[in-house]
Amino acid sequence: MRFSNSHPWLTAALLGGSLAAIVGACAFTNLNHCALNAGACGAGLVCDGCAVDNDGCVDPDQLTNESCMVADSATTSGSESMTATTTTTSSTTMTTVEPTTGEPTSDTATATTESTDTESTVTDATDSETETDTETTESGVMCDPGEPASAECFQKNPKKPFCVEMDVCGSCSELVGTDCADIDAINPACHPELGTCVECTSDNQMACGPAEVCNQYKNDCGTCFEHEQCPSGACDMKSGSCFPEANVVWVERRSNCAGENGSEDTPYCLLQTAIETEGGKDLVIMLKPGIGPQHETVTVSNGIKVAIIGADGPRPKISSPSGFDPRITVDSNSWLYISKVDLVDSPKASSFLACQGSTLQLDQVTMSGNGVPLSTDTCDVVIKRSVITANTSYNLVIGSSFKLINSFVSSNKISDLGPFRIDANVEVTHSTIVDNSGTTTSGFSCLSDKPFKIRNSVLLGQPETLQGCNVDASGTFDGVPADLNMLFQAPQKGVFRPQPGAAEINELAEWADGDPYVDYDGDPRPNVAGATDFAGAARPD
Repeated sequence: MRFSNSHPWLTAALLGGSLAAIVGACAFTNLNHCALNAGACGAGLVCDGCAVDNDGCVDPDQLTNESCMVADSATTSGSESMTATTTTTSSTTMTTVEPTTGEPTSDTATATTESTDTESTVTDATDSETETDTETTESGVMCDPGEPASAECFQKNPKKPFCVEMDVCGSCSELVGTDCADIDAINPACHPELGTCVECTSDNQMACGPAEVCNQYKNDCGTCFEHEQCPSGACDMKSGSCFPEANVVWVERRSNCAGENGSEDTPYCLLQTAIETEGGKDLVIMLKPGIGPQHETVTVSNGIKVAIIGADGPRPKISSPSGFDPRITVDSNSWLYISKVDLVDSPKASSFLACQGSTLQLDQVTMSGNGVPLSTDTCDVVIKRSVITANTSYNLVIGSSFKLINSFVSSNKISDLGPFRIDANVEVTHSTIVDNSGTTTSGFSCLSDKPFKIRNSVLLGQPETLQGCNVDASGTFDGVPADLNMLFQAPQKGVFRPQPGAAEINELAEWADGDPYVDYDGDPRPNVAGATDFAGAARPD
């Protein structure tokens, strides 16, 4: 997030001696600054309203000066901080950074930014007034629309920080005769919900460079990390760049394939036809449901990058009831992204997805009713916001890395071993592994002592959920099947959402930089370092 200290009212705010005004001037564009979150900082830190780095959280010895410290921040880490004359109630704006791959993990078109109200109630002997966001404007201030960025308006209500009429405060959407681009060149976009100017929004990316997209959770510019951020509908997560729109083709299984050309009106009938016909170039395949599942074998090879993206509407399916093996292969240093597609109903396939010496990323995918869902050798594999359920044999992951994020591994009835046999560097974050069966493990059987890092997750099963693994665990609940009904609502197609009152897993997880912006359902997660959350892939409905 970039900061702007160029507001014309900076000097006046500083001379006023009000910390809220200082924050308004110095860090008002960083919605995660501790001063906008009631001074909440980690243990041993205090909130410096004049500091830019680390969201204003500093060691007490590094305070800019004593007047900049948010009151009680040295002892208060919750959501409320009080002084004799001012009561501030604050909650957070959702942000995050990607897990250790360097790409943010929230991966959804439906994911939204949530910023709850920040209200200030200033009282004196003659007046007691609380302003709410249901009002269009704030009155009772001294401000001039000729200088719309008003420290006094910001102090009264940070969501209405501008002078929109003489002595009347309002949001950026209420500005008359000027806009955010005129007020703050670094933050030229108006955020209608936050009421303030930000670097960019999904609808206004004018501050972003030609290769950048807007991070809708932080409202700043950068590389893509979700397919939905790209005009083409697909992001190359490895490079952080969008696939070109010119490389988009369409596929739909039809009864009559005459005249197929890959357009939306006349799509190819088969995925493999699209890959071969388009001459081996990097490709975005928008897959429609068609008249039924895609019954074919698909190969991504020779170093190309392919993204298979489910088109809007019912989820398209790829399956093989007769048992072609494997269904999908990616090899020879190639990249395959699959999103919003169900890989299902292939019980005879000894390997539905095979990856060798390449990169495979699944996002919002269901793998269900298969023999061996996944078999990899020296591949980098990432599975995000997905469900692996009701399969009958184990996943084999050998070499390189495996990351499971915001996902469910559940109700797999394995006749041998367990859901995963793995020999790779493993990271499991905010995931739920429950209700699985196996002869040796109900989760992961590790074939080497490579690092196995698991955070903010839930493991329930017998036999043991982790066998022979070099485990580094934190924020994770490890229990037995008897805990299922106590912790979770009735499962829905392999998705185990927690009971709202599941005290054992509520506040067990601790958010850190690199954790997901949202949960499996796309609901916002807390984003303040050290903030607690539900362990597992989903939060309660």
